[in-house]
Amino acid sequence: MRELLDESYAGNKQFFHSHSLLDELHNLGLEQVIISPGSRSTPLVLAAVAHPAIKTTVIIDERSAAFFALGYARVNRKPIALICTSGTAAAHYLPAIIESRLQHLPLIALTADRPLALRNSGANQTINQDQLFGEHANFCSLNLFDDTSESIDVGLQNLCSLLQKGGPLQCNIHFDKPLEPTHDFFHSIAAEAKANTKEVSSQIFSYFEQESILPRAWQTKIATAERAVFVAGPANDPSTYAELYEQLAKQNIPIIAEQSSGYSLLTNENTTASHAFTFLGKEQVQQALKPDLILSSGQSPTHKSTLNWLAMHKDVPQIHFNGFLKDVQNGLLKERFLPIKGKLAYSQNQVLNFPKTSGKWIESWKKKEREFSQKKVGLLDKQLKATVTEPSFYYFLTKIDSSISTWCLGNSLVARDYDLFKYTDKHKKSNQLFTTRGASGIDGLIAQAAGTALATKKKVGLIIGDVSFQHDIGSLDLLAKNPNISLHIYVINNQGGRIFDRLPIKSFETLLLTYYYTKAAGSVQKLAESFAISYTQITTNKQLVSRLNSPNLGSHISEIIVDLPLSEMIRNSYQS
Repeated sequence: MRELLDESYAGNKQFFHSHSLLDELHNLGLEQVIISPGSRSTPLVLAAVAHPAIKTTVIIDERSAAFFALGYARVNRKPIALICTSGTAAAHYLPAIIESRLQHLPLIALTADRPLALRNSGANQTINQDQLFGEHANFCSLNLFDDTSESIDVGLQNLCSLLQKGGPLQCNIHFDKPLEPTHDFFHSIAAEAKANTKEVSSQIFSYFEQESILPRAWQTKIATAERAVFVAGPANDPSTYAELYEQLAKQNIPIIAEQSSGYSLLTNENTTASHAFTFLGKEQVQQALKPDLILSSGQSPTHKSTLNWLAMHKDVPQIHFNGFLKDVQNGLLKERFLPIKGKLAYSQNQVLNFPKTSGKWIESWKKKEREFSQKKVGLLDKQLKATVTEPSFYYFLTKIDSSISTWCLGNSLVARDYDLFKYTDKHKKSNQLFTTRGASGIDGLIAQAAGTALATKKKVGLIIGDVSFQHDIGSLDLLAKNPNISLHIYVINNQGGRIFDRLPIKSFETLLLTYYYTKAAGSVQKLAESFAISYTQITTNKQLVSRLNSPNLGSHISEIIVDLPLSEMIRNSYQS
C-alpha cells in the first residue's frame, strides 16, 4: 500500500481510501458517478474528481439522481455510482433502487454516514443507514477513518464480490472530520492517478451468464406441438434474447411481441400477431386460439388482454426465458412451467423448431391480424388533418421517419397505447424502446430518460402522460443544466388519470373526479419556460408530424393536447 504523506491526518486517509474504492469499481467497469452535493460525502466527491477515468454529473435531488443513473445503466449494463451525504438523503434513492433490483442493473449507492458512535445520541443528520433499502439491495459497510488499511482492503474486496452478484448495492461509508485532505495530498494523488490511467473494463453485468439445457421431456413437447405460440414481454436488454428471437423468427408460429421486447428491432421481422393485444381481449377469440405450448420471455406482459389469455390457459405447458425468474413470475407459475435461467446451449438451439405446427393454426392468427390491421389503417390514415388524438399520436409517430429512433415510454396508458396503435410495416425499421416495467411506477421518468440520452449520446424521445410529467418536474433542472443531453419530451395531456376510465372503478362516478382524475394545477408551458427549456404546443396531427421531423438538438418539451371525445371514438371503433 502507498505510504500516506501524513498518516496522522484523517482527511488524507479518508480521501486516499475513497480514491482506492472508486479505482476498484473502475476496474469493474465504473465510468460515471452521479453526485448529489453534501458535506459528509466530501472524501468520495473529491476522490471522483481526482480520478481521470471517471466522469461526474451533479444532480441536486437524490431521487432524480438515482433515476438518471438507472437510465444510464440500462443502456450499457455497467456499474454506475451514486454519491450522497448522510441522513435522509439516501432514502430518496429507494424507488430507483427497487426498479434497479427488478431490472437487475448494477446501481451502486455510496451513502456517506457519520461515525457509528453518534447513532441514537441525538446527533444532527444521523440515522441508522445500514441496509436502508432492505431486500432490494445487497449491502456492505466501510469505516474509512477508524479501520486499519488491511481491514479496509478486505472490505473493498467484499464490495466488489457483492457487485458481481448483480443488481443494486448499497455501500454505507462512515466518515469523521476532518473530511477534506490537504491540498498537496489531493493534487499528488490526482497527478499519480492521471499518470497511471487504465482502460475501463469491458465487463458487462448481464442477467444471462449461464447456459441451460432443455430437459428431454420438454424437447418432446416442442417437437410434438401443433399450436405453439411465443410471447415476448418487455426487455430493457433485448440483446439478451437475440439468439432466441432469431431462432423463433424462423419458425412458423404466432409471435406476440411487445415493441419494448426488441423482437422487431433485432430480427427485422414484423410479428405474426402484432395486433394480438386488441383481439385477444375478446372472449370468443381467447377460447378459439388456445395453444398446446407457450414459449415466453422477458418481464410480465404489459397488456391485460395478453395476461388474461395466458391465465385462461394455465393448463398449457410454458417455457419461460428469463435470467431472474423470482422477480418475474407473472402470476402464472405452475407445475407445467419451466424457467430457463440462461441462454439455451448453442447445441440446443436446434430443438427450437416445430415440425408439426398446423397450417390452420397459423392462418387463424393471420386472419385476425389482417382484420384489425385494416381496421386501424382505415380509422387513422384519414386523421392527418384532424386534431390529434391518443391513437393518432402513436400511429403517426411510428409511421413517419422521425429524427428520433430511440424512445423511452412512460407507464399507464402510454406503454399500452404504443403497442395498440403503432403503424406496422415490415419494411420500416422499428424504434429502440426503453420501458420501466419492473415496478411500473411513474416516478423519475424524465430523469431516467435523461440518463438514457447521456449514455446513448444521441437524441432520445420520451413519451409520458401529464401526471407523470408533473411527478418529476424537479428533473427539468438537470436538463437545463446539461445542454449536452438531447431529450425531447412529449407530454400527452389527457386531463390526467384517464386510464381509470378503463378500470372497474369507473362505476363509482362520483369518486372519479376527486380521487382518480389527477389533473395537474401547473402549466406545462410555464414549467418549461421557468427552466428555460423550449416548448411547443401540439393540437393537430400535422403539427405533430412537423415536430417529429425537427432536427433540433438539446432538450425540448412538446405538449400534446389530445381531443378526448375523438380519442374515445377511435379507440372504441378499433377495439369493437
